[in-house]
Amino acid sequence: MSDRAASVVFETDEDRARQQVVADRLSRLWGCDIIKRKRLSQVDWSATRDGKLVAVMELKCRKNKRYWYPTLYVSQAKRQALIEESNTFHVPGIFVVQFTDELCWIKASDITGNKTIAGRPRRQGSTHDIEPMIELPVGLLRKI
Repeated sequence: MSDRAASVVFETDEDRARQQVVADRLSRLWGCDIIKRKRLSQVDWSATRDGKLVAVMELKCRKNKRYWYPTLYVSQAKRQALIEESNTFHVPGIFVVQFTDELCWIKASDITGNKTIAGRPRRQGSTHDIEPMIELPVGLLRKI
């Protein structure tokens, strides 16, 4: 794999803006600071309160209602990174999803489902979006 191919990032400015709106909402709801980590970090977000780490998280925004599809793809690598950081820092590792109709979450350790290889092969002209995934049943998510 070339260095150029390895550094392809599929997150757009629109994605980042939508995620920041959700992060700001979570910050108000949970009484903590939700901080975006540097680009290409294994875990994308940290939650802190009074300068202390209280959670590590992944945050995804979908353009569909929660039950439009029965499952949601979760990267096995992202799940594992959340669990490892959760264990290392003794804080919850959580996966948050903003659907068009609901904001939901699940502990990374509770993410379960069929394992598959999936992704979008034609995404921005790259085949590097194919990876091991977990098909998480959306019914396992908890509404915030």
